[in-house]
Amino acid sequence: MSILQRLMGRSPAPAKPAAAPEAAATSLPPSGTSLRRELLRLALRQCLKHNGIPAQWITAEALEVGSRAGPGIHVRLILQHWDPRLLECTMAFQDEFERRLLAVEPLARNWLRGFSWQYQLPLGTKYTPLPEPGAWAEVWPQATPPQPIPTQESERRRQELERAFEAQDRQRATSGAAPDFEATQPFKRSD
Repeated sequence: MSILQRLMGRSPAPAKPAAAPEAAATSLPPSGTSLRRELLRLALRQCLKHNGIPAQWITAEALEVGSRAGPGIHVRLILQHWDPRLLECTMAFQDEFERRLLAVEPLARNWLRGFSWQYQLPLGTKYTPLPEPGAWAEVWPQATPPQPIPTQESERRRQELERAFEAQDRQRATSGAAPDFEATQPFKRSD
């Protein structure tokens, strides 16, 4: 209560109850949520239309989530029609969907928390059966770790390092200085 209110004889306004911290941390303002959902619908509609995919094949749900970065929206893309061609392109579709969303609303990076896919196919949908177990070994041979592709810059740096090591080795050999490390000795067991 301020001094002026005391002098005038006014009673202070009742304090407003504080919102629960859990609710404030995980929910977005209603207007912000509805606007974001509308932006997601727009981006999805554009992406489907641009790629010639029927609108009934893929739908989306916007799920409010909380995280360390604050409240945001997780997008669940729902596949509702079986087409093997579409399955091969789901990641490309997701990338284009995100790109279109960011073109409409660049600040979506601040509230977009991720994507997931859900298959919600009608009963009786015919899909490709699993192959025999040995088929996976044929398609996916034992992978070797990827090797870096040398560039002119990386090759130049490698050669510089080799020259520096050789110069250091020559300097140690001619100066007679002891190496910075001890020679390796066999381990002696004490029985």
